Amino acid sequence: LTAQIKRLLCLLKTAPFFEMLQTLILDVVSASPEGRDPNWQMQIAITPQSLALAGTFQAALHSKLTSTVEKALTVILASLDRNGGLTLLDAPEDQQLWLTLADCCIRNGTTWYTAVNAVSVGISTQTVEADRRTGCPFQFCYPFSHFVQNRVDGLRFVIESNGGSDEVGRAHFELLGLPNLTSVPNAVERYVRDFGAMTLFTPGNSNKQTELLSSLFRCYAGGAIDGVLAVHMCYWRFGPELSVVFRLLEHVPESTDAVIAACQQPSSNHAGLRQRLCEIMLFNLARESAKLPSGGLASWMRRAESVVAILGH
Repeated sequence: LTAQIKRLLCLLKTAPFFEMLQTLILDVVSASPEGRDPNWQMQIAITPQSLALAGTFQAALHSKLTSTVEKALTVILASLDRNGGLTLLDAPEDQQLWLTLADCCIRNGTTWYTAVNAVSVGISTQTVEADRRTGCPFQFCYPFSHFVQNRVDGLRFVIESNGGSDEVGRAHFELLGLPNLTSVPNAVERYVRDFGAMTLFTPGNSNKQTELLSSLFRCYAGGAIDGVLAVHMCYWRFGPELSVVFRLLEHVPESTDAVIAACQQPSSNHAGLRQRLCEIMLFNLARESAKLPSGGLASWMRRAESVVAILGH
């Protein structure tokens, strides 16, 4: 918490961040019922309790303005620091993309309505949400990946209803008005890591799982994944098969390197990978059975039964 406060205080001293935050707060307050009321200050003047507590009309106005800004700021900051998002501003090459996506995220997501409502109704606490599939906190590698994911997934029905081709996908993707998502180093790899954490990954080595998911995407897509849209379109098509791979590796994690190697073979494709996946899992289970410790048979049998059940589906 101390580190978060220090980071926020430093960010408030930087003009681009402060100006973005100031503009958002002013726009949120202006959109609220209180902000649209031209006589809001008169309500304070005719409320004896407010004047009595503050002591003077000037102090009552100051208290009202401070409270209004605090409510909007609380909701906005909770969204900006979702999944440790503020830490990405430490990298200079990420700052412009971060600021652009931050503005899009606040104005086009549920945060906007929550902030506007908070200004009028008030809030007691504001939870900083985590988007990991398992519900545990995780650190974003890509700015506001949860927002990007939701926006792109919102196109799925339209794209698939119109044939699902890459051309159709790109045409609709451009309509989202998102900034250039490849303007930061290793953008696609970083987005794949966040995407995997939000959809597929199990607790474990996220770097290894990211390498695996990137390899699976390339294998299933038949080539390089060149952008965020390509990640989603591959997942829409092969999501159930990808889920099977990660479920299997949850029971036989020692097979991960072999699966990555199989995906990286020049002749690898998703059809051939299915058979190779079965071979890898069964080979590792058989090898493990030959050196089971005392009392380890029951646990091994449960894992073997789970693997067979998953492969059977």
